[in-house]
Amino acid sequence: MAQRSTKKTVRQESATDMRTKDLDLRKKSRKKEMKPVDLDQPITIKLKEFLKLTGIARSTAFEMWNPRSKRYDEAMPVGFRLSDSKNAPRFFFYWDVVEWLQYRAELWRSRHAGKRGVLAA
Repeated sequence: MAQRSTKKTVRQESATDMRTKDLDLRKKSRKKEMKPVDLDQPITIKLKEFLKLTGIARSTAFEMWNPRSKRYDEAMPVGFRLSDSKNAPRFFFYWDVVEWLQYRAELWRSRHAGKRGVLAA
């Protein structure tokens, strides 16, 4: 019986070791290192990356591009497609997105200037 108990503990240890290794791998895959960006280069990003960078939901982004919507924003980068197909992926220039985010931050600061908790630029 003593042998059985040692076998179980060995099996349990190996299972816990496997779990910790799996968690470590998951953490490493989530933490991707950000590479320095040279803004002189024309760097493009896809729609999914645009949404992650801005923190906007997909449906909200499409509303902001629609001129008939209340949320329409002329300054928001629309992006471009590499072909005439409607199914072609939409690309954006990274610096256009960063400039738009800076514009929105300045707009928000100007609207909320003097209110409590708002940092001045």
